Amino acid sequence: MSSLLTQARRALLGLTDTEKSLLEHFGSPDHTEVLTQHAQATQAIHAQVAAQPPGPLSTGARPGGAAPATTPDLHCWAKFVPSKVHPPKGYFGFDWMEWTRYAGSASNKQVTTGPHSATRLTAVMGTAVTNFDYCYDKYQQRYLPVAHDTYLTHRLQDEYQRLVIYGEDYFAAWLSLRPGQQITLRLYVEALNMAPVKGNYLTFAAHPNYQVTLNGQVNQAIRFGLDGGDQEVEITIKCLRACTSTALRVLDEKGLLAGQLNVVDNTHTYHLPIRVVYLVKEGPGAATQVKQLQQSFAALNLEKHLNTSVLNQAFIQVQFEKTNQVYQVHFNEAAWADKFYDKAKNWFNDYNEIDNKTKVRTGAQITFLNKVLAEYSAKYERNEPTPYRGILLVLTNIAKNPAYNIAGESNFVPFDYREAIIYGNGTNKKFLYGHEIGHALGLEHSFLNEADSEKNLESYIALLEKGQAASLKLAADYQAELNKDNLLLKKESAFYLKHPLEQKRVENYIQEQATKLAALKKTMAGNDRILTDARLQLAKYRAGTPVSSANPFKFEKYSTKNIMDYSAETDSFFHWQWKVMQQDVLKYYGN
Repeated sequence: MSSLLTQARRALLGLTDTEKSLLEHFGSPDHTEVLTQHAQATQAIHAQVAAQPPGPLSTGARPGGAAPATTPDLHCWAKFVPSKVHPPKGYFGFDWMEWTRYAGSASNKQVTTGPHSATRLTAVMGTAVTNFDYCYDKYQQRYLPVAHDTYLTHRLQDEYQRLVIYGEDYFAAWLSLRPGQQITLRLYVEALNMAPVKGNYLTFAAHPNYQVTLNGQVNQAIRFGLDGGDQEVEITIKCLRACTSTALRVLDEKGLLAGQLNVVDNTHTYHLPIRVVYLVKEGPGAATQVKQLQQSFAALNLEKHLNTSVLNQAFIQVQFEKTNQVYQVHFNEAAWADKFYDKAKNWFNDYNEIDNKTKVRTGAQITFLNKVLAEYSAKYERNEPTPYRGILLVLTNIAKNPAYNIAGESNFVPFDYREAIIYGNGTNKKFLYGHEIGHALGLEHSFLNEADSEKNLESYIALLEKGQAASLKLAADYQAELNKDNLLLKKESAFYLKHPLEQKRVENYIQEQATKLAALKKTMAGNDRILTDARLQLAKYRAGTPVSSANPFKFEKYSTKNIMDYSAETDSFFHWQWKVMQQDVLKYYGN
């Protein structure tokens, strides 16, 4: 009856530093949402946004191709930045880049633009460029760390139209404004030289569809006097009528371009239908639970929130289905127990099917999200010719296992995945709805963990498989020894009847080994789930190549105000995200 402790210890030894670090990262399931996007999105971004620059590259010449005027005494840039008094707060889409012209050695992740320019990117939408972590490479089909190649920052700044104003790089901001909407921005004037002031001023070019007001003056009638230094002033911009992609141009007193704001096409409103589905426990209290969910959901006034502070940035307007039908799925506690529902803890789980012969999880995972969708489809769509064209927003009063660290989730593979779920610990969090619907509309998180990269996932999976193989052998050894000792007690029963103390010692040892075996099997079951999740994550990583190429830039987690981040305050989208969501609405959900 030799102990197997030494063998158990050996199974845990021999890990390299890399394997240890992988275990530290993946050792406990910390899976956030299963999220997604679709294929042609990146082409749509460049074909319909970046490829339609509103106007030619500026060199400081007069509009209309006239011969350059005499260089003015005073040179300046007119930059558009958020208002200090009326910040965007999601009320409209505004995406701007910050840069400095001051010379100096570029530090990590701060890149000088152009071969001879002293211009340096410093921030995007208020997030310092030092937080820019990864850039997707379409040729290698993977994310590359910016820390290893600071030139990748050029990819980011290429998303902002480059102009040359007074011989220096200038980057135009992006604005999305609905017809009839009026907003406030701040015009920041940065002096480029120390020339004396000689009646210098700034004005705006005339525009038939947009009205810019500064100190009560409008468009080309504006006369903003310059004092030779840096200045700033609040301006209002109103969209008079729908318009294709265009630009608002700031001119100096000689008609030379001093600044520009790109305004995206707002001639189409994208309509996104949403059906609410309630998920509660089956039983006499189900009706009450549904009513409580309905009341808390109504109190959020979510349709207005999404249409005025979130999706409106991409000209998307949601319509929650208005019907007397209350869509609800009631789950059977006994049928879901130990699979999708933990009765003792009252939370939901994903589930990995178990092979009836080996009693080992096969890796065929049924996510909770897909389980709910299957239950809904079986109940409501079995006899319908076509499924509901829109987003299914599932609300439940039960949380998901805290190990997953999520309050909601959605999928991005397949690209037309139509379900988003908000769990009981998230139903009162208004910001979460825009985040999850964003996933359903093709947006990934704004961040990426390096350890989740394809290469590290492959290494981690190999490490787990190696560990599981060792555990299986150890479990077999435990079981063999248990069988041997039980057989010994049975065969030598006469001996042990005469020696009760020895019999008790053997029985205690058998119980000890049985306890160890049970604990080992429990650990193996947990590792099976982690391993399956890792395989699923790797498969989605590979399948999501088009998704990743449409979500090309990743910033440090918690560093942005992007709605797809996990920061405490999120209220905005990047301009390339506007087009991704619009394309998903048109292709899969609405019109």
